[in-house]
Amino acid sequence: MTPVFFQAIGNGRVSLFLSVMRQIFCLIPIFWALSLLGLQFTWFAFPISEVLVGVTGMGVYWRTINGWKNSRK
Repeated sequence: MTPVFFQAIGNGRVSLFLSVMRQIFCLIPIFWALSLLGLQFTWFAFPISEVLVGVTGMGVYWRTINGWKNSRK
């Protein structure tokens, strides 16, 4: 959801960063690492990747929201 939020507010760079982070920097290396344990473990790459990107996205989201609050003061 966070990439959609950043697209909606016109911050496409953050949205692109989160999407690329999920696909290239999280999903592919996690797939590779889990495939070394066995192919049945590779399915765990999806939830692990989503959690990592979700935590990162929420961090950027809170920083953005707090920036808006501080700019109004």
